[in-house]
Amino acid sequence: MALRLGTPGNDDLVGTAGDDTFIGGAGDDTATGGDGGDAFVYQSLSDLSVWTGAIATTRETITDFGEQGQVIESGEADILDFSALTSFQFMGDDAFTASGRDEFRFERRDDDSLLMLFDAGGDGAADRYLVLDRYVGAGSRDESFVDQPVITNVIISADLFAYHYRVGLETDDVLVGTDPATDPEALSTDRIYGFAGNDRLYSRGGSDDELYGGEGNDRLFSNRRGTAIMEGGNGDDAYFVYSEFDQVIEAAGGGTDTVNSTSDYVFLTANVENLNLLAGGVTGSGNGLDNIINGNDGANVLNGNAGDDALSGGGGTDYVSGGLGDDWMRGGAGGDYLVGGAGSDKFVYYTASEAGFGADRDVITDFQGLGSGTAQRDRIDLRRIDADTSTAFDDAFRLIGAGAFTGRAGELRVVAAEILVVDPTPPPYADPPVTAPGFLVEGDVDGNGTADFQIGVVSAAALRAPDFLL
Repeated sequence: MALRLGTPGNDDLVGTAGDDTFIGGAGDDTATGGDGGDAFVYQSLSDLSVWTGAIATTRETITDFGEQGQVIESGEADILDFSALTSFQFMGDDAFTASGRDEFRFERRDDDSLLMLFDAGGDGAADRYLVLDRYVGAGSRDESFVDQPVITNVIISADLFAYHYRVGLETDDVLVGTDPATDPEALSTDRIYGFAGNDRLYSRGGSDDELYGGEGNDRLFSNRRGTAIMEGGNGDDAYFVYSEFDQVIEAAGGGTDTVNSTSDYVFLTANVENLNLLAGGVTGSGNGLDNIINGNDGANVLNGNAGDDALSGGGGTDYVSGGLGDDWMRGGAGGDYLVGGAGSDKFVYYTASEAGFGADRDVITDFQGLGSGTAQRDRIDLRRIDADTSTAFDDAFRLIGAGAFTGRAGELRVVAAEILVVDPTPPPYADPPVTAPGFLVEGDVDGNGTADFQIGVVSAAALRAPDFLL
């Protein structure tokens, strides 16, 4: 490793084919790193050029900043080291905030260079600047920043806590964070900015990585060995969450956003609409919006909370709770427990097998139908089930009351019964099973005079024809 030291004047510093360290010092210096992962060290603000509103002919410049090779890792990359300066807050390409804190930002120029502006003191105006003249990456040379993602390692803190910045273009970028497990030179925390375009941003092995999608329909991926803070920005964004400690941030009006999670537990934060539990995900809860929440093939616990939610359990024995609002609920395969909660809820079945039979039947634990004497108006929706499998048509059921089946396909009956209700809480915290008065809803779809499916319904009031959609 070679050390390139400048003078108090304007220096032209050229590196070797290896890893070099440049300390230009005062004056408007030009540094050319060449091959290797070079470090450009700035020990005071006076090492940077004074900003007067335009780029001067003589200015602090790095001519070939970038990363080398097809695989982007911080160990192969150039580093900007501002650790001797007061800690600066990165603003992406947003304007300075005049908040009293030190800030720096990137700005792309018409001449294909990248400008780094520094507001020291936080008055909202740039004081110093540095020009990154050309990007060198992906095995090629002399490529403009307009055509390439901006991928930088920036050390901005004197306490050795470093951020690795990856900044995309206003196009569809794929930006991947560093992995300390495989790259010993990787910096401790990544900050990845997609900006405009439909970007894919990946955290890897670091802790507390920060991913910012910006404009566009972005996909933001956490990692399985650390945690991430993810903010999609405007657009319909998709988040992939692997830890219950991951944070998802969305502003109101920022599009329709979806969290996809393998975590044991995930709670939708404010302004996020949808949740999918991927393989390994167990518990998912909504927020105050009208959420769409989908389980997986395991035993899930889904909670809609407030809002008019749509919840689908998928496979397994699920516990599905609508909470407040008028909710749409589907247990899916397996013997599920459905809790409507407040509001007028709809319990939906696509096939007879989804309802189940015997010990594997679904149970609706709090049905409030037309006869309940409340303002709620729950209904059981069987319209998607073919009531007569012997015809080529999609037939509707006929409600026959509590009487026995007559041997005609498509009959639906309601019989008073004690319904077993099981607490879905994992042991040893679960309450013991209890029985409650209610009804068995039974359907015969093949005309053999016996029930092909059953639904247990806990209800103090008798079920009536208006309580069904047939």
